[in-house]
Amino acid sequence: MGDLDLDTTLSPLDGARADGVVRFGVDLSDDWRIWTLNGGYVAAVALRAAGAVTSFDRPASISLQLLSGAVAGPAEVSVRSARRARSAECLAVVIDQGGRRIAEGHVWSVASVADGPSHDDAGDRPAGPPLSYPTIHEHIAARGSDAPAAPDFPFWGNFESRPISWVEDWDDRPAGPAFAGDWLRFAPTATFADPFLDAGRVAVALDVYSFPSLVRAHEPPIGWTAPNIDLHCSFHRRSDDSPWILGVGRTPVAEDGLAGFTAEVWSEDGRLLASAGGQMLVRAVG
Repeated sequence: MGDLDLDTTLSPLDGARADGVVRFGVDLSDDWRIWTLNGGYVAAVALRAAGAVTSFDRPASISLQLLSGAVAGPAEVSVRSARRARSAECLAVVIDQGGRRIAEGHVWSVASVADGPSHDDAGDRPAGPPLSYPTIHEHIAARGSDAPAAPDFPFWGNFESRPISWVEDWDDRPAGPAFAGDWLRFAPTATFADPFLDAGRVAVALDVYSFPSLVRAHEPPIGWTAPNIDLHCSFHRRSDDSPWILGVGRTPVAEDGLAGFTAEVWSEDGRLLASAGGQMLVRAVG
């Protein structure tokens, strides 16, 4: 089991250079691996690095290009201010590992208190409360001795997960709506006081339902993978008051080797906390 706080901890490599770049080292953890390390985990590293540099205390958004699959081991994160205004700052973030560019993008940070209009037209949360759904382990325990094993990815050991739509056998199921989601409670720490780290928690949940929502629309066997090549997250509200978060993803269209997804994260009390989107690049296995 991983620990998002420890697994995104940054070590300063030097002071700010003449070009304004601030560099950090980070030891990426294999506990966040699915195929390679989860893109939301990479986004969490980028968010935490931006938070360490900016003087503003609220993450507004992240737009990240996922250029290469990240693996466990040392990586370097570089941050510079691309634009600073009175109440907001855009930070350019680059993550390199072993001579490869893993990711690059931008994080907007803003002042925590700002004037402006307020409304909420998000509609109803698309699932019931978390404790109304069995955990993954409860589903597996209810299987017979001949039931298929659940996929074994380290990533899923980082939370208590309660699927809102359970698939008993991924190798024998009908095609259905391109939608997937779970209630998640991170372990060993459910929420984080650092708003950039807690936004990273939300980014993990925004990223992970891209491929699961895609495959729900297709019958097995699935002869392809579809890593997302980018991730764009908008953080609407603070999230550290909701230990359980509902992550849901939809893939409304897949065509010509691309599959675009949207995602949402909701709170226990029914508020939309964040929304996201991205593109998956579909490629045949083998």
